[in-house]
Amino acid sequence: MLMQSILLKRTLIKSNIYFFYFFSLLSNATPWLYESDIEYALITNELTLNCGVIIKSVSASPQSIEKINNLILSQDYENLNIDCKNSLKKAKTILLNKFTKKNISFGFQTGVDNLYLQEKGERYPHDESIFYQNSQVINDFFYKIKISKNIAGYNFDGTEFSYIFKKNSVIRVGSFNRWWSPSDNTSLILSNTSRPIFTFGIQNYKSIPFKNSFLKFFGNYDYDIFIGRLEKNREVSNALLFGNRFSFSPTDYLNFSLLRVAQFGGKGRKVNSDVIKNMILGKDTTNSNLDYLDQPGNQIAGIDFLFYLPKKKNISLYGQ
Repeated sequence: MLMQSILLKRTLIKSNIYFFYFFSLLSNATPWLYESDIEYALITNELTLNCGVIIKSVSASPQSIEKINNLILSQDYENLNIDCKNSLKKAKTILLNKFTKKNISFGFQTGVDNLYLQEKGERYPHDESIFYQNSQVINDFFYKIKISKNIAGYNFDGTEFSYIFKKNSVIRVGSFNRWWSPSDNTSLILSNTSRPIFTFGIQNYKSIPFKNSFLKFFGNYDYDIFIGRLEKNREVSNALLFGNRFSFSPTDYLNFSLLRVAQFGGKGRKVNSDVIKNMILGKDTTNSNLDYLDQPGNQIAGIDFLFYLPKKKNISLYGQ
């Protein structure tokens, strides 16, 4: 009964959040799609019910609209029934609108219990708040400006500026969350549990195939590399955070990732070429040959995998 009560409470909280977010008209112009977006649920349900096509989850969020669009375009239209063709057409329209239409919106959200656990997708603040949001894609440039007001004051969580160059490389700057996990509910390193920090990073927009004959075994790969600054209220204020993630898809059924984050610098600590080199090489605080100020800080690394059963496309195994 206790577990049922907890699940019911979480369901009611999420319903309350979605209800108030619905009136904010969250259909905004963006090259990214979060699993919590209404549009993502519509596309997933349509393709699953009418086409038997499963949009496979990935180990990082948000997803690029390009990846989902490529899945839709890869379907064999000649051998599909009318319901499936209509669903594919609807999905393409939704993605096109999501990508191209400029959006200016206002919204408000009720407060939720601090025990509410964030899930994959956009982060929902615990405090009740109102917000203004403006987003648009202009050629290779994307901006999303979000200003929120709650009991603590104003913040710019969710604000982002992105620029795509060389057709597939994206520079992303802003305060937005990264979810590095194949699970929809938990993530051991980066998640939506805390507020986002300001970061500068580079990543690919659509998966990249290996051209080297030896590396073709790993199929396609994705990467995400960033550096950001942590908050003041900590043992070492304004510490820097470096992160990198590389994901590989040897087959359509398997995805695995190697990831690492490292904290270094901050008030009273050196940031120079030697410190950065030691951080990259993993010569951390356990190395007694380094003076305190020369120690890069602390870091954590991990691996995750996501495997879909070939004959049961709606069943997956994953781990971190």
